[in-house]
Amino acid sequence: MTIGGVTLRMNESWEAGIGGGLWTTGKALACYFRDNKKELEKILRNKSAIELGSGNAFIGMLLSVIVPSAKVFVTDIGEHVQFMEDTLQLNRDQLDFDRISVAEYNWGDAVVPARLGGHSKFDFIFGSDVAYRDYLHSPLVEALKLLSHQGTKILIGVTMHDTSVSFFDKLIENGFRYTRLHDSVMDEEFHGKMSGLFFIERWPKS
Repeated sequence: MTIGGVTLRMNESWEAGIGGGLWTTGKALACYFRDNKKELEKILRNKSAIELGSGNAFIGMLLSVIVPSAKVFVTDIGEHVQFMEDTLQLNRDQLDFDRISVAEYNWGDAVVPARLGGHSKFDFIFGSDVAYRDYLHSPLVEALKLLSHQGTKILIGVTMHDTSVSFFDKLIENGFRYTRLHDSVMDEEFHGKMSGLFFIERWPKS
């Protein structure tokens, strides 16, 4: 993907399992970031961001290029850490490694990894295809609770045929509310699909 004259390459390997590629809502999220560069720059300038379930780190890397002043952390389970590092190295000439970091993070772990730079709360949390099994819903929502503050903006991509309503129920039960982004703000490729990007925030707002 090319953004602002910078071309980023994706490291893809099916040997890495489900995190080895870019799934439907991952591509949708990448296109949304690309098409909303100015808005993201305004919202995230000098802010902190964390990607959950980064897989190959492509989307987090894209955000880091779009908003170079933001501090971006790409995270996943331990077995994907090297894979994420490899993706960043593949694009090392395009990145500021003072502004993007890789870290192992298990959802819901109350102990903040040292590699998260001492951050315990983030201004922006994002992820794609992260709620595709019911057993993931509780730890994912717990991670959102632990890592967010009252003003945190959260953007999660889900595919409706593999994400049950229990995910959305758990969001409500834990003090969040959600809104599906309208097709009009999405790339045409993703109009009318059984997948989408959901804006999530703590509620009620203080």
